Amino acid sequence: MSGAPGAARLSNHLGNVEDLEAAIEKGRLAVMEPGDAKERVAEGLSNLGVMLESRHKQTGNMDNLEEAIQLGRQAIALTTEDHPNLAGLLNNLSIRLETQYKQRGNMNDLEEAIQLVQQAVDATPAGHSNHAGQLSNLGNMLERQYKAIYANPKDKEDLETAVQVAKDTVDIIPKDHPDLANWLNNLGNKLEKQYEQIQKMEDLEKAIQVAQQAVDITPKGHPDLAGQLNNLGNKLEEQYMQTQKIERILKQLSK
Repeated sequence: MSGAPGAARLSNHLGNVEDLEAAIEKGRLAVMEPGDAKERVAEGLSNLGVMLESRHKQTGNMDNLEEAIQLGRQAIALTTEDHPNLAGLLNNLSIRLETQYKQRGNMNDLEEAIQLVQQAVDATPAGHSNHAGQLSNLGNMLERQYKAIYANPKDKEDLETAVQVAKDTVDIIPKDHPDLANWLNNLGNKLEKQYEQIQKMEDLEKAIQVAQQAVDITPKGHPDLAGQLNNLGNKLEEQYMQTQKIERILKQLSK
């Protein structure tokens, strides 16, 4: 099975369609080799799925994405529950299903993606380098599900879960991680959405706090800083408006 993963990395780096096509052909031949152990077959299926996913990104051909999903399922089926690669396979398949959901709008795809990435989170030790990213994926998928299904203010469970997952992500990642500011910003936005749902000032105050943290750790001149400052400003404006509203009410009551 040698050759295919290296060619795939080359194609991903250069965006060369011919390199990718050659890698896919080698990958197909590799998974057909007789006598390979299940572990090697699963690895080959996974590599081929990654390459087909790359071709889908290049061409938009849904057949490639569907095949990548199928190969991901096969790779998982051949992988034992205690195998160190299982969490990565689950996470990769969840991302492909989310991509399919975004293009076709089938909620079953998104629901399965959430289940799979939750399994990936559960299978990954808390201190593992991939754990924070998996938690972030889970939180984003839960928020996407919330937007798609729970427009009714009475339904808050998924947003609450998304907030908690975002909090867990921020708590677990190293304080010097380059993506920490983005995850803080993400948590702040989810807390703000939760505030909009239930009008609990504590949520808005927490949203402001983490948005400020995101701004504080982002270097001046960083391309994300302007957006983070804008998010913080919007939250502070909402807090000011709510404070003014409360003061007006108190004045009316005191008359």
